[in-house]
Amino acid sequence: MIKIFAWILLLTCSFANAQTIYQSTDKNGNPVFTDQPQPSAKPVEVKSTNTTPGVIPTTSRPQSEGIKLSGYSAVQLVVPSSIPNGLAPTTIGISIQPKLQPEHHWELLLDGQLQAEGQAASTTIEQMARGDHQLQLQIIDQNGNTVGSSEPISVFVYWPSKNR
Repeated sequence: MIKIFAWILLLTCSFANAQTIYQSTDKNGNPVFTDQPQPSAKPVEVKSTNTTPGVIPTTSRPQSEGIKLSGYSAVQLVVPSSIPNGLAPTTIGISIQPKLQPEHHWELLLDGQLQAEGQAASTTIEQMARGDHQLQLQIIDQNGNTVGSSEPISVFVYWPSKNR
């Protein structure tokens, strides 16, 4: 009995998704949309929804043996490998072990250019151009010397589609 009910429910749902939508005008001139055809109603073409594929951010990447860290055991960025909307702000996580020394600060490089600097555990990039980019974090001491660095991380930035 339960299996029969499940099949009926499944068939009903699939037919509901395949129904045609009709548009007509009421006596006050307002548009009316319904699944019930009226004498003056015209079928409406419903286009597919514009979507962006979901991404799963990577938590961290292993530190390379070739990157020298003076007083730090790990310097890492926490960022997804693809950013679905470069027009929206993107938060970049910063992981430094042990904790950043008070006289030091980090600099975030985007394609080799300074993008942000500070001492917080994260930063936000307001907008990124679409395409491939390299992100890298450097720790700078009070004398302006680089005392630590993350590996460069490749990210791909998408922009929303204008397809209609």
